[in-house]
Amino acid sequence: MELKPIGKTLENFFNSGLLEKDIIKAEDYVIVKNLIDKYHKYFLEKTLSDIELDWEPLYEELLKFRKENNKSERDRIKSLMLLYRKHITERFEKEPEYKDLIASTPKNLFENILSDFDGNNKVIETFSKFFSYFIGFQENRKNIYSNEDKSTAASCRSVNDNFPKFINNIAVYNLIKKNYPELLELRIKEIQNYMPNYNLNECFTVNYYNKVLSQKGIDNYNLIVQGKSVENGPKFRGVNEVINNYSQQNPEKDISLKRLRMSILFKQILNERDVYSYIPDKFESDQELLDSVKDYCDKLLYTSETENKRNISVLDE
Repeated sequence: MELKPIGKTLENFFNSGLLEKDIIKAEDYVIVKNLIDKYHKYFLEKTLSDIELDWEPLYEELLKFRKENNKSERDRIKSLMLLYRKHITERFEKEPEYKDLIASTPKNLFENILSDFDGNNKVIETFSKFFSYFIGFQENRKNIYSNEDKSTAASCRSVNDNFPKFINNIAVYNLIKKNYPELLELRIKEIQNYMPNYNLNECFTVNYYNKVLSQKGIDNYNLIVQGKSVENGPKFRGVNEVINNYSQQNPEKDISLKRLRMSILFKQILNERDVYSYIPDKFESDQELLDSVKDYCDKLLYTSETENKRNISVLDE
């Protein structure tokens, strides 16, 4: 089925430079996709850092549901979660660039936003007459700003995915505070040295959740939970490590202490792409496919039924 050029067709093709232009375009396409995602992440960080919601009503409903577990309460929670997701998406809609981010064509995104963003004008110019290359990509990214219960939506990540984890951690913190106050005294001293602007008691209150909607907020919160190795210095210990060390050093304490573990929050949408948690639009190699499958399996293990049961039991207590 090969199409064989005749006459001077092949010579004219190479003289035209079409092949070289398409090769450059293919390389620039990847750069521009990453640039678009970089702007989406910038936009999410900016808007999610500026949200103030009262999370108490949802918190109370989730606690009530976990105690009573009836259908009417489940429907009420779904409606309430939708309301919170709408509050978040309404915040997106207030920004002037929002319409360009979700438009059916990326023309305005290129001309009004990307042309002055991150100094990549030359790469953008490659597609000045080829916006159609990104129509599918634009439609895919539009899902980020949906208020529906979709795994690709930032509002769903905040309300449906991370908030239940956050309130489970509050329950763990309150149990520690009630039964093992000496453990928290050690933790408060460490966190004041490493993160002087953070108050541990405040971090585990319901409306503090406004501060952990953005990726920067999530990173700081997860740092408190899981800690971090510090170059040329002692490790900054997270709450989980403090609990573990304390239980090992005090075996006479109640065995239930060993069950008290906090969960780190999922990364905000698009920030997962660094580890292929966010599925690429197209796998460029077999290894990318294998890495993505492995990461998905790791996520399933992380949110296993065992952890869910443990978290619910903590709340019941």
